[in-house]
Amino acid sequence: MSLLRGIRIVLVEPEVPGNLGACARLCENFGVEDWFLVRPRCSPQDEEARKLAVDSARTRLESVRTVESLEEAVADCQEVIGFTRRQRGRTSVSFEWRNLPDVSPVDTGRRTALVFGSERTGLESHELALCSRRCELPTDPGLPSLNLSHAVACALIALADARSTPPGTEPGTDPEEAPAPRAEVEHLFGHWRELLVACGLTQAGNPERLLGLFRAMLSRSGIRSNEIRALRAVFARALSRMMPE
Repeated sequence: MSLLRGIRIVLVEPEVPGNLGACARLCENFGVEDWFLVRPRCSPQDEEARKLAVDSARTRLESVRTVESLEEAVADCQEVIGFTRRQRGRTSVSFEWRNLPDVSPVDTGRRTALVFGSERTGLESHELALCSRRCELPTDPGLPSLNLSHAVACALIALADARSTPPGTEPGTDPEEAPAPRAEVEHLFGHWRELLVACGLTQAGNPERLLGLFRAMLSRSGIRSNEIRALRAVFARALSRMMPE
């Protein structure tokens, strides 16, 4: 069984072929079978990528999935962690990298995405809004940004170190106890946005500031699917009462 089962690596708009090859090798090193590229600006078939994806990592490089949006890459994940140095906005909860293993317990019913931005710009604000948490790797202020593949390596090492000596019993995998997938959470926010606009609880007609606060609140709570269904039922009833007959 893979050491880091349930972990998904997501690279947003990677530009350097060598980083794809290095990340494929890291996935092979740590048993990550699930990884995505979002709108890549280089090809896994590039010679430099294949050169760095040595031995069995070549197969991992060839199996990477390519999608057009971050939403698609994380839709079925219960936890989405964006790695960034951006301090602006409150759309996700910040936590220290050493606590990374705490948000990805060893079980078989939960999928956690580790999301990394492009080498040139990192993750943009709208991409961080899709993350339930954001994490900053500790580096020296003189040169704070890490090479993409090095950042991926740091995250995987932190998780692998914790999982190499797991506790005697693993937590339960009851689907009702697991946090809801991000697709369900995003649908809830769509309903929530509609209610805020209908109530007039917006700033200059823009509900995003309030929604950002709610995102942070739900990220801390680890909201479940049955709880989302309950909230959407309340929102639907409230909206129906507000609509003119």
